[in-house]
Amino acid sequence: MSDTDRDHPHDGGDGHSAAGMTLFTFKADPALAEALRAVPNRSLFIRTALLAALDSACPLCQGTGVLTLEQRGHWEAFVKHHPLRECGDCSARHPVCDHEHDEHAHDDNVGGRVRT
Repeated sequence: MSDTDRDHPHDGGDGHSAAGMTLFTFKADPALAEALRAVPNRSLFIRTALLAALDSACPLCQGTGVLTLEQRGHWEAFVKHHPLRECGDCSARHPVCDHEHDEHAHDDNVGGRVRT
């Protein structure tokens, strides 16, 4: 965004704020820029959104949507004993271990994360 981020007034201009945080900038189209201007604490909003997106990224492709040849080989070996099935409750596709009898992750699911 071309606007100065008013959420961090202590930025020293070197990319590091007084709190030891690193300043990142990015380009936004006019509609996104206008929507972000309406957010009271843009920095907190953007940090929260980025962390949520990173936490939801595919552990194999890390959010790229593409597997390397090596990753594809590992995935193919994995799915031989962990076929993908559709959850009867939420319709999400998920791998199920051939050796486990309890396929229902929703019983242990807290806040979107499966307890281990």
